[in-house]
Amino acid sequence: MFFGTGILKEDKSLNRQRLADIVFNNPKKLEQLNSIMYPHITSEILSLIRSNSSEGKKLILLDAPTLFESRADDFCEIIISVIADEATRLKRIIERDHISEEQAKARMSAQHNEKFFVDNSDFIIRNNEGMSGLDDIVNEMSDKIKCYYSNKFKDLE
Repeated sequence: MFFGTGILKEDKSLNRQRLADIVFNNPKKLEQLNSIMYPHITSEILSLIRSNSSEGKKLILLDAPTLFESRADDFCEIIISVIADEATRLKRIIERDHISEEQAKARMSAQHNEKFFVDNSDFIIRNNEGMSGLDDIVNEMSDKIKCYYSNKFKDLE
């Protein structure tokens, strides 16, 4: 077994907390998990892109927390990253997953830093305040992207 005992519950479902404890405290185990998961994630993304494209959909939005790690960014023309400052991210992870600060920091250390996203994204949305106020930013960005693609593909219509 790749990740030892205890990653399956009695009902054979995944013990996500136990697996997280293993992989976020052992970079080799995280790499091993990623090598198992990412081909499946990428395959599913490609399947959804093909399906949506065959239905005539011209804009496809991927909500992909591991976009870069799975190399799914290769399928994207525009990349929008939502980032928050470190203290905000730490607080959100602790609250969402009901874990300790130490566990949350271990997860964060396995993630790309803010500079990575700024350097590798076309647009950045800073979300330090929560959901309020994001609607206007997202709608404005959506309008700009629709306008860009309308102009880019107007000869094809």
